[in-house]
Amino acid sequence: MDPDATPSEASAVPVAMAERIAWTGVTLTLQVPEGPGHVLSTVTYSGTFDQRIPDETALGVASGSATLAATPGVTGVEASIPQTMRIDYGSLTIGVSPADDATLARVHGVVDGTVFAGTTLHGSFGNGAKP
Repeated sequence: MDPDATPSEASAVPVAMAERIAWTGVTLTLQVPEGPGHVLSTVTYSGTFDQRIPDETALGVASGSATLAATPGVTGVEASIPQTMRIDYGSLTIGVSPADDATLARVHGVVDGTVFAGTTLHGSFGNGAKP
């Protein structure tokens, strides 16, 4: 993706692929490179092209990723959307710096306002401790 891709543009890719290569089980990884006001974000749709991907689901994932990538203190965003298209069964890895309580609380608050609110969060502090 282009660094200034909008969530609508990013969401159009998996929707179009699902329509054109349906029932293939292909895995797609989309990256929006770092750009003005946001960090690198990566979304992987794992084996999901055996069904239609709803526009609102794809837009929710792209919007949530873009929102997190533009959140102060976030250093990277990786989301994995499973074959079931159940976002809450996926995973979300967010790099955060500084990894202090205030930054983590702010990022958790942002996550709770996105489609990723029910996903499993993965992360660790610099010393390897899990938040």
